[in-house]
Amino acid sequence: MKLSLVGLCAAMLLVVATIVTQHASRISALRTSSSTEFAAMTPSASSDFPGAGDQIDHLPGQPEGYASRMFSGYLPLENGGNAFYFFAESQSTQPELDPVVLWLNGGPGASSLVGCFTENGPLLVNDDGHTLRKNDYSWNNKANLLCIESPVGVGYSWSAAKRTALGVYVSDDLAQAKDLYDALQKFFGKFPWLRENDFIISGESYGGVYVPTTARAIVQGNGANILPKINLKKFAVGNGVNEFSGISVMLFAYYHGLIGTEDYQAVRTACPEYKESTASGSFLSLNMTSSCGQAVVRVLTTIFQSHINSYNVYAQCAGLPLDGVEKITAHYLSPTNGFSHPVGNPLSLCLNNTDTSTYFNLPEVKAALHANTSLGTWSSAVLTDSFVKLISLVEKEDLDTRATLSYTSTLKSTVTPIWRELLAAGVKGVIYHGDVDIVCDFMSGQWAVESMELRRKSPRAPWMVNASGVPQSAGFVEQFEGLTFLTVKGAGHMVPMWKPAEASEMLKRFILQRYVLGSRPFSQAILNLTNDTPMAWSKINTSVQPSGRCARKERSREEAIPLTGGTGQHQPLTTKHRLAGPARRYAQYGAFFLVCMALGNLMVFQRQSFDGIAVESSVEEDHPGAADQIIGMPGLPEDYTARVFSGYLPLNNGGQAFYFFAESQSAKAEEDPVLLWLNGGPGASSLAGCFSENGPLLVNDDGETLRVNEYAWNKRANLLCIESPIGVGFSYNTSGVYSATDLSQADDLYEALQQFFVKFPWLLKNELVVSGESYGGVYVPTTARAIVEGNKKGDQPKLNLKKFVVGNGVNEFTGLSSVLFAYYHGFISTDDYNAVRNACPDMKESSPSANGMSVDLSEDCGRTLVTTLSSLMLAHINMYDVYRRCAGAPMDGVRALISEILQPQSGYPHPLGNPMVMCLNYSSSEVYFNRQDVRTAMHTNADIEHWTNDALTSVVVERMAPMIGIDYRSIARTKYLEYSGLLKQEVTPLWRYLLDHGVQGVIYHGDADMMCDLIGGLWAVESLQLPREVARKPWFVNMDGVDQSGGFVEQFANLTYLTVKGAGHMVPMWKPVEAEVMLERFILN
Repeated sequence: MKLSLVGLCAAMLLVVATIVTQHASRISALRTSSSTEFAAMTPSASSDFPGAGDQIDHLPGQPEGYASRMFSGYLPLENGGNAFYFFAESQSTQPELDPVVLWLNGGPGASSLVGCFTENGPLLVNDDGHTLRKNDYSWNNKANLLCIESPVGVGYSWSAAKRTALGVYVSDDLAQAKDLYDALQKFFGKFPWLRENDFIISGESYGGVYVPTTARAIVQGNGANILPKINLKKFAVGNGVNEFSGISVMLFAYYHGLIGTEDYQAVRTACPEYKESTASGSFLSLNMTSSCGQAVVRVLTTIFQSHINSYNVYAQCAGLPLDGVEKITAHYLSPTNGFSHPVGNPLSLCLNNTDTSTYFNLPEVKAALHANTSLGTWSSAVLTDSFVKLISLVEKEDLDTRATLSYTSTLKSTVTPIWRELLAAGVKGVIYHGDVDIVCDFMSGQWAVESMELRRKSPRAPWMVNASGVPQSAGFVEQFEGLTFLTVKGAGHMVPMWKPAEASEMLKRFILQRYVLGSRPFSQAILNLTNDTPMAWSKINTSVQPSGRCARKERSREEAIPLTGGTGQHQPLTTKHRLAGPARRYAQYGAFFLVCMALGNLMVFQRQSFDGIAVESSVEEDHPGAADQIIGMPGLPEDYTARVFSGYLPLNNGGQAFYFFAESQSAKAEEDPVLLWLNGGPGASSLAGCFSENGPLLVNDDGETLRVNEYAWNKRANLLCIESPIGVGFSYNTSGVYSATDLSQADDLYEALQQFFVKFPWLLKNELVVSGESYGGVYVPTTARAIVEGNKKGDQPKLNLKKFVVGNGVNEFTGLSSVLFAYYHGFISTDDYNAVRNACPDMKESSPSANGMSVDLSEDCGRTLVTTLSSLMLAHINMYDVYRRCAGAPMDGVRALISEILQPQSGYPHPLGNPMVMCLNYSSSEVYFNRQDVRTAMHTNADIEHWTNDALTSVVVERMAPMIGIDYRSIARTKYLEYSGLLKQEVTPLWRYLLDHGVQGVIYHGDADMMCDLIGGLWAVESLQLPREVARKPWFVNMDGVDQSGGFVEQFANLTYLTVKGAGHMVPMWKPVEAEVMLERFILN
């Protein structure tokens, strides 16, 4: 029988009406019951229900304004145990009808009370360990939140019967599940009105075992008619352990830049069953005494001793100094140490739970919580206590710790079969992962879900939150039959702690919803956030001060990875109209790393505030550059006194190259190196780079004033920025027609440098370093080669070139590495990734080819790349820093722009480039450098009508402005630059030429940049097959007395490759402290 659309709608409405009627009837029945019966079934404030005696009158340090009821106490078990619980009644208007959500922390041995008071509960412990604060994103805003400390022996839970003669508690996976089921029955006995409510069991980490085993015990108990029955509807596991946890960590580590190719290949060789980008086959059980297990242990040892926060690889570590970490790690990984978790506990060194340990050991807190006061010291994790004793042994310090728990893990390799049992019983599941956790990485969860081969109901899609009117990517979600898998972008192991707003939205949208898929696409169902929303990133200082700066407790909201939104300014690249000749061939047959060339070096202007204005001038007028000194620069702070110059360097072809020169602030400025800085594009202004990244003065948010950059690169060097090619920024020629190529801009820059040293002759003897970023990956080596060749010919003045430096630069390996980066960062699905692999048979994975890969965008491989990576732009991923929020146009504008650019007839050679401008904001610098008083002070050509930070972008934006609905009236409409890039596939031969001529090199990459990702840079360096002088090792930045990981470094013959952890495309902007240390240690040294 056919069902019409009208009939279908009517049927659906009937179902909804029935549900609503049943819901209303239930409420009515409750409210019309006899007073005695209703008193027994509703959460009244009287003492006429079994749990009333557990109500908490007031917690010490509790803030005013929190009115919902809280309870805590013990749930007596049949085996004599006493499970401690904390229950926060829902803050909604109808708590008696809201779901009950059980929360379990893992370990095994971690206290769920800690989770409730540091992650998702209504009250969070402050750093002082004595007061609490209200959690605006508490999970009890819409649910009744229950936390139970399990197994018995954890936290306040105790039992005389379950302790051995040595005072050690004993448990295992099955025993804890049985105890939790027993405890839940006792809970519903204390709070009987909640028995019929939906029940959801959730947890994280080793909760990946606790949750499904306990859920299975409930299903089995209900099947056996054990009373009271529990109305289990859903299970939710966050960053949970499963049978795929383990070997996937190697992939995560490699593609996040935490291990090198040699270590990665060693694991692949030692582990022949090793799975890469596929969940097929059986789980690889790691025997730690086997060659495979030992290879994994060696690699993880390197990670732990590098002070990587494995719970959040972009967050800083708290805890022991580095030497303590090394000693403990070495001891822990010894085959004779007797520990059953060979690589686990060293991770705790990056966390600090002293606040909760202080709070829950206060006598007045124990009394208020109705805890057993005879237990002695409360600890956040009993297994960690044993590790603390190890610390005492290694550090020779006595620490008073509580007895430990002996726990046998038996079911961690059989998690997915339990999921399948639960789905078959009608219990829905949600598997979620913070995507920057390496302890239980998202790949293991994704592969576990995919291994079940469930019917897919909804393909992978972004889910969004709305911040100040701009949709932001919160992660990605896939819907299967009965099971949802989702990631939370930028969150670590404890998702509710590091991403509280997203976690709250995830709870409402995916966990509490009975039907996971809503009526709107995930990308349209958004959480409204404002700049005032007190979430993790809103408390990050958006100035160039170091985020977190090794604060005392890395896991707190204040110290989450810096995801400040809308603070960057950047310029993308395109050309105007259709290109001809070589430019057309370049457009048709570029490798996909054209994206990097198109966008990679587009400057971001940090938006910040500073007040102060003045200038101090002192200059001899006996050198040609004296007239270029800037006197009275508008908005200059009073405390900056070093000399700055700007003006023009005349070229023989009629061009006028604009420069800005900041004399070194050291006491020996006349001896310090001269460091040339070049932004890329091609077409991006290096002046913008100097005033937003590494120069001594940075433009403030208001576009009117400047602030002193504490981490300026002219602290120890004479910093020179030249706007190149001619036609960029204030650079100009008399003809007004602007065109350039890789070779012509190199020749022009070489000539400009000669003119510079004519103006500042005392610097000619100093060492010269040529540096840049993004398409500077071409500018830098081509210009350096021009200098070498000029010196060989005897050109005067002779330049003392010593080193070239490229940051996040384009090269012939940038391209398909972006797909690998995207997959192993959780941005594309396995289906999409395999589609690219199938379409691009030459694709290399963890092994650089000899010649890179040129992708014809009209062929199947190119089209597949376009389709796959364009989806990331629709997801509002900030490709310049994938964990940083986007600024710019609304989603519909982004879609319209991408749709236009992807049309074959659009004539754009960079099909995925220009939409990235939507993630960046460059208004402050554009305002500042177009002020008349600024232009006068900087000696610019008055005939230049308008300065723009990217000569190419202005034309594209002009064409696209009506489509995307943005007012770009300040964009120049009088000039553009047509640029032909021909040498992007010949970068490494240029490096080799320079090395052969005694010029040293430094290649560095911010590891959170996708435009010119670290893997492409690593493969480019490795393809040279240079002798390795120093093996890959971590480099550190000392913050507040604790060594923090700055990244990793490898030293080859005359060439250094290093990463900067947590930095995006513009390293000096987003990681200024680390960039300054890098400059001192690797570039100027």
